[in-house]
Amino acid sequence: MRDDDIVPPRSASELGGALEGLSAKQRDVLAAVRSHPDGATVTAIANQLGLHVNSVRGHLDQLVEKALVGWSPLPAEGRGRPTHIYWARTPSRAMIADEQVALVEVLVAAAVGEDVEAARALGRQWARAQADPGDGTAFAATRALANMGFDPVARPEEESEGVSVVGLRACPFITRDGEAPPPTVCAMHEGFLDEAAGPLKVELMLFDRPGQCGVRFTRDGSS
Repeated sequence: MRDDDIVPPRSASELGGALEGLSAKQRDVLAAVRSHPDGATVTAIANQLGLHVNSVRGHLDQLVEKALVGWSPLPAEGRGRPTHIYWARTPSRAMIADEQVALVEVLVAAAVGEDVEAARALGRQWARAQADPGDGTAFAATRALANMGFDPVARPEEESEGVSVVGLRACPFITRDGEAPPPTVCAMHEGFLDEAAGPLKVELMLFDRPGQCGVRFTRDGSS
């Protein structure tokens, strides 16, 4: 088979991107569908949400059109409209994130063991592999943190000449029960930021405030 004859599966990123722009009701219907791993009928979803069947059917049609929900007919039972069963074509973002976090932790452990310095080097290599490595500024590094789900916020009260500080109010690697990631995973992200920030010195300050970690960016010659 020639390469130009190959049609790959749809990008999971593209499929997940279809979630953008959904109405509140569409999100409710999609969440209800996801709560039935083996699929659910329109009637079951309507009963679960307390909505009219026709309203739910309309939302499902839109979700099917966006390729977020699939359906198949159930065996006919007498006359009338054929019954369909609906299922979610993409899991929740939380489920995807959990799987990706587990994979990253396994790969980091396999690559560097418990060697924190090797993990930082791995992070720098990761940053260099980015299609858009940024412009070597604290702003670029902070934007990368936002894209990775760390919810950065400026800490102007800690800034001084040549020093910028941001707080990280979320971490994709904190488990749902609050367990912190391995030190090597934190070191890998520190290395990533160190590379993305270019000439700036990066210091990751773990759990330095309630509910936050901090990142300090320092220009050479500043204190």
